[in-house]
Amino acid sequence: MIVPGSSSQLLAAALAEETGRPLATPTYDRFPDGEGL
Repeated sequence: MIVPGSSSQLLAAALAEETGRPLATPTYDRFPDGEGL
């Protein structure tokens, strides 16, 4: 399973398609100041 990061979703999708592995669909949360978890 390929798990994309918040800034690498396109790369992860291409990698999953090329390798035939499933692509996870994570959720991303942010702190009130905009910083990512």
